[in-house]
Amino acid sequence: MIGYTLDEIEGESLSKFTSKEEFEIFKQQTIKRKNGEIGLHENILYHKNGQPLHILLSASPLYNDNKEITGTVAVVSLAI
Repeated sequence: MIGYTLDEIEGESLSKFTSKEEFEIFKQQTIKRKNGEIGLHENILYHKNGQPLHILLSASPLYNDNKEITGTVAVVSLAI
């Protein structure tokens, strides 16, 4: 979707693929996931060639067997 290989993305911060302003929004949304909130929001990622990609991101907290939040599950699609 954004033109990078898995090797190029793995281990990188999301900040590499978005603007400072959009990264702040991602950080705010991450806090909401850590508090157990489900979210649906639009963001902008940048393709490897620099083209902005408007995305729709649906995210939910990921729980372990002890009902502790261990991460986030997200579905990302291009916003039309």
